[in-house]
Amino acid sequence: MRLLAIVRLLEIIGEAAGATWEQCRQAHPELPWGKMVATHNRLIHGYRDVDPGVVASIAQTNLPDLIYALEHILE
Repeated sequence: MRLLAIVRLLEIIGEAAGATWEQCRQAHPELPWGKMVATHNRLIHGYRDVDPGVVASIAQTNLPDLIYALEHILE
């Protein structure tokens, strides 16, 4: 259940990143826009080959940094 929730969260993050205006992307090059979109695409279109270890690694390694960066942008 937790894996499905994390996958869905990553899908939403990637979808939002892909819908972000180019002006905003250029204003915040510190965010991994391309990786967020690529992760979304991999999860959506390659759902049969989703590696739970990779998903867990992204959640543990990348999400905290992303959350930190977004919090500072939104301040």
